[in-house]
Amino acid sequence: MSLGIVVIFAYMLMGFWMLVFLGLWIPLMTTLLFMERFSPEMGEKLAAMIAPRD
Repeated sequence: MSLGIVVIFAYMLMGFWMLVFLGLWIPLMTTLLFMERFSPEMGEKLAAMIAPRD
């Protein structure tokens, strides 16, 4: 009984964090894709700020 409740809460928690992740990741990627298409220089600058390459 209690194991089932823990599993249900675990699924709910994983679903919540997946929703948060996708809610932040999808707009970021679409912004970067549009910026790269219309202003490649600015898209490169923004991408370098988010994930710098060494």
